[in-house]
Amino acid sequence: MSDRELLDVVRRSNTLCLDVSSPGWDDARGYLLDDESQVLYFPVSKKYLPEDMTKCRVLIWNQPRVIVTGNLSPATSDGDAEKQLALAAAAGFDPDKARSMLLDQRTGRIRRIRFKLSIDSIELAST
Repeated sequence: MSDRELLDVVRRSNTLCLDVSSPGWDDARGYLLDDESQVLYFPVSKKYLPEDMTKCRVLIWNQPRVIVTGNLSPATSDGDAEKQLALAAAAGFDPDKARSMLLDQRTGRIRRIRFKLSIDSIELAST
């Protein structure tokens, strides 16, 4: 498959798994894709953070399954919050639900578990 076709798989899906070798629902996450910058936004709790965040790999659950590799970093700035809210609105999320998903309801700040994966490469997952 071409790079364009692999990126289309990422666009069509909305679920990824953090454990590429043994994916399961406990490590599955919904994500928002910023097509322009090729960045995935999603929540990650501390127990699932990889040791090397510069070579983070995630499995995109779709057919075919693909592996996305890139640099994982916190997505907790005001700019990241605005971007994620805009992506959620573009994806058709109810604005109130999107705000409660992304923002801490007590402080109004972006949740600390929000991260972004800047895509370096996309490849088919081996079967």
